[in-house]
Amino acid sequence: MHPLVVGDTQDLRWWLVAQATNCDILEPQWLRNEIESTVAESLERIRSGKIDSA
Repeated sequence: MHPLVVGDTQDLRWWLVAQATNCDILEPQWLRNEIESTVAESLERIRSGKIDSA
């Protein structure tokens, strides 16, 4: 395990979602919850077939 401390940015959140299968968010808990929620919403959207074709 390689702990890393970084600043909170939108780019960080994008990267965490993109790397969700390759990394663990240990803390802060609120960020872990937020990324978990984002990934869960994405998975639900895919499973339901409700994909926007914008």
